[in-house]
Amino acid sequence: MSANTNFFTSQQPAAVFKLKVLEDYLTPWAMKVASKAPREVAYVDGYAGAGQYDDAHKGSPLYAVDIARKLAAQNRIMHIHLVERDRAHAETLRHAVAAQGQGAGPVYLHHGAVEEQIDAILNDIGTRPALFFLDPFGTALPYDVVASKLLLRPARSTEVLLNFSLSTVWRIGGIVRKGASASSGETVTLLRGDRFLGGPWWREVFAEARRQADVSGDSSSAATAASYVAREYMQRMTGETAHNVISVPIRRTPSEGPIFTLMLFYQHFAAPMLFADAAARAHRKWRQVNSENYYQGLLDDTQGSLFDLQETFDQQVVAEQTDVRNRAIAAIQTRLSSHLGQGQAVRICDDVPHWLGEHLGTAGASEVRQAIKNLQKAGIAQGYTKDMVDGRAVILPARRGR
Repeated sequence: MSANTNFFTSQQPAAVFKLKVLEDYLTPWAMKVASKAPREVAYVDGYAGAGQYDDAHKGSPLYAVDIARKLAAQNRIMHIHLVERDRAHAETLRHAVAAQGQGAGPVYLHHGAVEEQIDAILNDIGTRPALFFLDPFGTALPYDVVASKLLLRPARSTEVLLNFSLSTVWRIGGIVRKGASASSGETVTLLRGDRFLGGPWWREVFAEARRQADVSGDSSSAATAASYVAREYMQRMTGETAHNVISVPIRRTPSEGPIFTLMLFYQHFAAPMLFADAAARAHRKWRQVNSENYYQGLLDDTQGSLFDLQETFDQQVVAEQTDVRNRAIAAIQTRLSSHLGQGQAVRICDDVPHWLGEHLGTAGASEVRQAIKNLQKAGIAQGYTKDMVDGRAVILPARRGR
C-alpha cells in the first residue's frame, strides 16, 4: 500500500461494503445469465441518487456503468435503468452518466418514485434476466413492489438485492410502545412502516421481541427486535414467491451491531455462493476502510509520521484479516468434517448459510477451498468437483480404506 493523498477515504464503511457486494455480485451474475443468446440482461437501480458521493467516490449507478462497459467488450449487453425521485439528484445523475457512460450500452434514466416507474421499466425489460438493486431511504419501498411486481415477474431469471434498514425499523418500532398515545405524525410513520413491511404484523413481532430482549438484559433490545422483523420479512417474502433468500449484516464498525441487512432474493442454485463470496471480499475491503479511518484519527491526534503509522496500519490489517480468515476456515472445516467423515458428499450451494455459519459475510470460496485442502491432508476429503463458486461443486469424502 503506497502513501499518497488518497490513502484515507471519507466514504462511509457501510456504503463501501454495500457497493463492493453489488460490484462483485453483479459482474459474475451478468456474465453467467448473458452467456447464451441473446446475451442481454437488465439491471435496475431503484434509488440511484446522484451517481456519486460528494467526495467523488462512485455510487451504485457508476459501478453498473463500468460493469456494463466490460460486458460490452465481451459481446454482452446490460440494459441499465436508473430511477431517482429527487429532481436535483436526477439531473446530477444525468450529467454523471453522460460524462462516464461511453461504451456502456443503453442507460435509461427515470425521474420519479420507483413504484411509479416500475411498470414502464418492466415492460421495457420484457423477458430479459434482471437484477434489481433496491437501497431505499427508510421505509420508502412498498412491500408489494417487491413481492407482487418483481419476484412474481414471469421471466426466466429475476433477482432482487435489497438493502434493508434495521436502524429504521428500530426507530419507528419505538413508537409501537406508545400505543394510543402516539401523535398523528407518529401514526403516519407507523403506517409507512406497514406499507414497507407488508402490513401491521411487524408491530407485534417487534414489541414481543423487544419485551423478551429487555427481560434477558439485552442492552440493544430495539436492534434485536428489528432483526426479528427482518427475518420475518424475508420469510413472508419467500413464502409468497418462488424465491429463496440469503442475507448478510452491514455494520458501521466491527464493534457495533448491524444497521442494515443486505438481502438477496434468488432462484438459481449458484446465487448463494456467488453472493457469499462477494460479501467476503466486501468485508475485507470494509475492514480495511475502518482501519484507515482509525489510523487517520491517530494521525490527526498526534504528530507522528504518516509512514510510521502506515507501517503499523499495514501490519494491523494483515493480522486482522488473517485472524478472520483462519477462524472461518477452522469453523467450516469442522462442519464439513462431521459429514464427510460419515462418507457423505456435500454440495455447499444446497445450504450456504449452514456451511459458513456465523462466518457468512466474512468467508467465501477461498476459505472453503482451504478448509477442503486441510481435510484432504487429514484424509477426510478427496477434493471437489467444479469450481467452488459454480454452485454445482460437490465435496467428496475420502475413499474408504485410505
